[in-house]
Amino acid sequence: KPIFISSDTVFDGDIGNYSEVSPPNPILTYGRQKYEVERFIKSNKRGGLVIRLAKTVSSGPLDDAIFGLWLRDALSGRVIGCANDQFQSLIDVDNVVEAIWRLAENDAEGIYHVGGDRKWTRAELFEVFRVEFRETFGRDVVCETCSIRDLKFAEARPLDTSLDSTRIRREYDFTTTDVSETCRSAVSAAAAVSENLISMD
Repeated sequence: KPIFISSDTVFDGDIGNYSEVSPPNPILTYGRQKYEVERFIKSNKRGGLVIRLAKTVSSGPLDDAIFGLWLRDALSGRVIGCANDQFQSLIDVDNVVEAIWRLAENDAEGIYHVGGDRKWTRAELFEVFRVEFRETFGRDVVCETCSIRDLKFAEARPLDTSLDSTRIRREYDFTTTDVSETCRSAVSAAAAVSENLISMD
């Protein structure tokens, strides 16, 4: 049985809180590619499983994920830019692993959304990071907020790709870690490896 890891970018981001029955309308090349594979699986492979993931975060301070990158910038004294108008159902990568395992183990089929239980902007999450960083390292870190449209990507990013993950929560009693806890764990762990973080810069 094919198990395909898809993405929240199959949606255009106009309304947010997308469920599995919401019609995809990708505006990014990446999202169009994901949706093309979804369509192939649906039309050609009986019993396939498509797992649409939200943006993942990790408590590993050395990871190239949101908190690891912020920690490197903060320890180097750089201003961190954060969009205040792009919403995502951020989810801890450990929860993603658990979801994939649980769905595969139960021989699940069809489409499942896997995201956190609330949506965040980067600017909102940064405020959690700022408090934890100040308490751990004794100094502040500066954030410069902006619109995601100001970042001049080659393709416009969807504004709200938040996912409704009710299906997996209901069918498999699936729960997720609050990503603010993931943030606290990442900053706490960074204290022991701060020199390594700076050397990676």
